[in-house]
Amino acid sequence: MKRLLLTLAIVLACPAISSAHFIWLLSNSPESPGKVQVFFGEAAEADDPDLLDKIAAAKLWSIGGRGEPQLLPLTKGADAMEATLTAGQKSSTLILEHTYGVMSKGGPKFLLKYYAKTSPSVLPGTWEAVNDKERLPLEIVARVEQGQVSLETLWQGKSQPEITVTIVGPGIEDKIEGVTAANARFLTKLPGAGVYSIRAKHTETVAGKLGEDAYESIKHYSTLTLHYQPTVLQPEPNQLPKL
Repeated sequence: MKRLLLTLAIVLACPAISSAHFIWLLSNSPESPGKVQVFFGEAAEADDPDLLDKIAAAKLWSIGGRGEPQLLPLTKGADAMEATLTAGQKSSTLILEHTYGVMSKGGPKFLLKYYAKTSPSVLPGTWEAVNDKERLPLEIVARVEQGQVSLETLWQGKSQPEITVTIVGPGIEDKIEGVTAANARFLTKLPGAGVYSIRAKHTETVAGKLGEDAYESIKHYSTLTLHYQPTVLQPEPNQLPKL
């Protein structure tokens, strides 16, 4: 009985990280203008602030212009890790990479890696692919096609089909989930304007070591925080109402 109570106390003392925790970027929010916030939770919003210490070593970059990506220093705020953006960075795409560590979850050990991306604009023309194999090997690229959102998954800069994509956000009761098709795209209609939290997962059957910890595979989770504003489609000429 004493052994059981001791085991239970140890489990309760260690904060569990479930598969529902991912890293998200949110820039220039009304609450934090001029800053980018890094959240660790189920969506691009504040979660348990005690868990932020687990992603304190994450690396954040601003992507813009023709120069090299600019590394942004992160500090811990009340609800998120934060970085201040310069005037030029406020309109830039932001990306993040973090190696979480070796996990087991009761099965074979795996290396857990997180990536994140966001752009502050609702204009689809600014939602370009970063194509950074080192910093963002698993990337989600959003486009608008005839009133729907197309999500393409890239692995090492190349289209990667059969990737599970999950979306949560305003107007979605639970979640939207699907698998990218042969063209590496998942097409869906979002309910309306707002900030959507989109994630993708890719597993590599690659064994290795992180320090002294051996693992049998690598699980990659990548997120995209999408600022979305539906466009009003103009009718075709032959569909215009007759006067």
